[in-house]
Amino acid sequence: MNAKPPESARAILLTAVPADLLVVGGGLAGIAAAMSAARRGASVVLTEEHTMLGRELFPTLRPWLDSRALKRLDVLLGGLSDVAVTFGGEAALVPDAFKIALEDRLLDAGVRLLYGLRPVERRGSGPFEIAFASKQGLLAVRARRLVDATPRADLAAWSVPDLRSPLASARRTVEFTGADLNAVTPGVLAVPEALSPDVRVHLGAARSGHVLIEHVVEPPFEGTSSNDFELHARSASFALARWLCAHHPAFVQARVTGTSLELTAPPARHLHEPAFRHPDGFWVTATAPRLPGEDAEQLAALAELGWSVGERAWDETPPEVPGEVRHRPLVRSARVDVLVIGGGTSGTAAAIGAARRGASVLLADMNMGLGGAGTLGGVDSYWFGRRGGFNAEVSAWTQEQQAWMNWPSGAKWNVEAKMFALTDHARREGVDVVLGALHLWPILGPDGRVRGARLSTRDGLLDVTADITVDATGDADVAVAAGAEATYGSLREGVTMWYSLAPHPRPGLTKNNFTSNVDVGDPDDYTRAILSGRRRVVGHDHGPYVAPRETRHVLGEARLTLTDQLTRRRWRDVVNVHFSNHDVKGHATSDWLRLGLIPPNLEVEIPYRALVPLGPDGLLVTGKAISAEHDALPAIRMQADLENLGFACGVAAALCVTKKVEPRHLRVEELQRVLVDLGALAPSVLERSVNEHDVADASTWPSIVASFDDAVQPYELSFKEFHEVWRGPIPFVQACTAGPGILPLLRAHLSPSFRGRVWAARALAWYGDRAATPVLLEAIDARLASASNGTLPHRVPMPFTQASPDHAAMPDLAYLLHALALTRDERSIGVLHRIVDRLDPTDERLRDHTSGLFHYVDAVCDVCERLGDPRCLSVLARLRAHPFLRGHVTTTAVQPDFFLERLAHMELLINRAAARCGDADGARTLIEYLDDPRRPLARHARRELTALAGEDLGPGREAWRRWISDRARLDPRPWRDARSPSRAVSA
Repeated sequence: MNAKPPESARAILLTAVPADLLVVGGGLAGIAAAMSAARRGASVVLTEEHTMLGRELFPTLRPWLDSRALKRLDVLLGGLSDVAVTFGGEAALVPDAFKIALEDRLLDAGVRLLYGLRPVERRGSGPFEIAFASKQGLLAVRARRLVDATPRADLAAWSVPDLRSPLASARRTVEFTGADLNAVTPGVLAVPEALSPDVRVHLGAARSGHVLIEHVVEPPFEGTSSNDFELHARSASFALARWLCAHHPAFVQARVTGTSLELTAPPARHLHEPAFRHPDGFWVTATAPRLPGEDAEQLAALAELGWSVGERAWDETPPEVPGEVRHRPLVRSARVDVLVIGGGTSGTAAAIGAARRGASVLLADMNMGLGGAGTLGGVDSYWFGRRGGFNAEVSAWTQEQQAWMNWPSGAKWNVEAKMFALTDHARREGVDVVLGALHLWPILGPDGRVRGARLSTRDGLLDVTADITVDATGDADVAVAAGAEATYGSLREGVTMWYSLAPHPRPGLTKNNFTSNVDVGDPDDYTRAILSGRRRVVGHDHGPYVAPRETRHVLGEARLTLTDQLTRRRWRDVVNVHFSNHDVKGHATSDWLRLGLIPPNLEVEIPYRALVPLGPDGLLVTGKAISAEHDALPAIRMQADLENLGFACGVAAALCVTKKVEPRHLRVEELQRVLVDLGALAPSVLERSVNEHDVADASTWPSIVASFDDAVQPYELSFKEFHEVWRGPIPFVQACTAGPGILPLLRAHLSPSFRGRVWAARALAWYGDRAATPVLLEAIDARLASASNGTLPHRVPMPFTQASPDHAAMPDLAYLLHALALTRDERSIGVLHRIVDRLDPTDERLRDHTSGLFHYVDAVCDVCERLGDPRCLSVLARLRAHPFLRGHVTTTAVQPDFFLERLAHMELLINRAAARCGDADGARTLIEYLDDPRRPLARHARRELTALAGEDLGPGREAWRRWISDRARLDPRPWRDARSPSRAVSA
């Protein structure tokens, strides 16, 4: 079998990043080394496998320093003096402030910071070339000089294996709020020795009973792996916390709000030196475990040592170029029936589902805890979604843990309780849980079948072979690496729903902050998302996990569309039923929504075939990356539903093992019977007769059209309570899916005497029928006349909406303009000038949730680019001339203000439309966006340029500048939506 990256993995084997100096490890010594070299003129790349700096302080949840050490660090690094609360001789750090200060010092020095990278191999025959495992695939960094600042000298240990110390006692922290400070004081805390031989109390920066309990944990047995020690230590922390809540007067009313992400690591032996030059020519600088007493002084000293190492690494002559070099950790192997990669909302459920059917299961997650978005991602409550089935079990497990934590009953759960409950129950079911495991590439058989994967774990590389592999990464990482096709976000623009780096205003309190796009396939953009997200809602801290609501959509044997949902399609191979409103957090590109139809609360069936990717065998996909279009995802992404979907996927994987069949050949009737027996599907599924492509009969068309009523706006269908389910047909959808035979009837209902003539015009526009144009123009005139003082109408209040663009919540006038765009009628151009006359683009209007500024710009551009008519350029030139709507390309990666990204999006829309209408300057603006550090915008620009040029000239600007250099104009290229599945029922 092939344990090397398959051919398809080359797409995610990223080009080597060049640097003068590479520093691996974002602890204090590594930060100091990077800064010192950068300030001497070196180009420096600093990598860190977490999403935060200060490894000794924050992943270990030990945010305190001796006051003297803080002063020494402030002198060395600068900007740290105001990030702590001092209690006597100890300084309690404010995590957000300290992390931001460390990042700012690096960025100010010109250091290139890359988060989420773990070193896995040294290779090459030139400078130091280190390969990293990452969320993005395999990334290489090539540098003339190298500093190993990892906690256990990982790079040095590849060629000197005995450098590492064996695992020994380590320290972990439990965080409380609401502790009675009259009943506990900083220092040693007496507890039964069976719980821990050494427990200490530290006061937290958040005050109000904020206490951090540090305790020693011993390895359960000699030779314990790092992973098993982590899992054992978590149980020990919960046992200690439970005892304190039950028996210690200071904690009987306190709440558990956090625990360490990882243990303090035993140090490398370091050849009895705190820093040394490795025989291969690179420097190793010590990072140490934090011990009681003098540990803070030790940290300051090590940071000062790191500064010296950075200077020496830069000043000394680089080593001779070695011959071919290949060093990497030892590769271990494991064999299971089912491998589940991704332990989030769906992945943990899939692992338990497979284990309950008798399969041996290994569950690997990149994070240091299970639950994904619902735990480390900070989404600590269910929104919509059908409750019951496996989801009910998860809720019960979480509540059981919360009961002793003094957590109040209610909608929000305790993140630590859910994370521990998932881990505990997965292990009880016999699942082998491996935390901190990054997927490198799939293991392929000679026939290209997926037979497992290579993982990078805390204990080295691990090759897991399996009969069935489940991709539960949420981003189709495994499927894409194995050769499956996938789209990213919407087909039209590549935009996605927003991501979040969850802010914690205070310990234990999580706040959603879904505000902009991220490209999880780009390491710089992944880092940009972290840096920007941490600065958007600054409080006590931020979560450790970048939680995107949407990224890739794998192409499966069936593909869900919004039209399927609106027609309430029933699938013969249904394996789960989801329930939600249409909660699209981001820019909506579906024609349904742009016509004003925001779907009501719907129950949506998920077919088994949507879990089976086209192409590679041996693989199932679960979670938000299943085969669905961008506009179908909002209604099927709810956590409760994805938990139940993951469980069904795990059952399917185990059945494939038992039956010895490929996932695509599994008899779905057998799977459905098992799911019915488990209470995961209704028994009626086994008995019903399904017509999957049910459209309205022609005999019903007159009554359908007669039901149209312009007194009711299409989006009002969404004004429902949480418990309400729309179970009947939607007449407007019936008309739009009936086929062109209904057009004469719709035209006949454009008469001014018909109360639903605007609805009829929208339906005609759906078919591209220009008979709709006069009625739509008349309706637009009426909306303009109703607005006061020459302004544009604002939108009406809509539930669940945030800052535009969000939830497809637009002013009525914008919906009408989008309908007009579908007619592709040149009579539309005149009204566009009237819209621009009143637009008044200002920062205040952009930030006003109801003004509709973004949507008006989008709608005007929609009309123009569908026409592709040079006569539209006068309209677009007026938009481009406005100072507020131009000049938003940037070289600044970190943008706390997410509205700047939305401004740039509007500039792209305007210039995209201009280029479609033949304007070469529009294309030139798109070219400038190719180097924009906000990679989703750059990808958007490249996709559009490729469509205009008929070929892809690459990501850089120079080739595109040569392409456009001698062009005064372009051939108009109206945008066509023939590829968009949102217009059709899926096959």
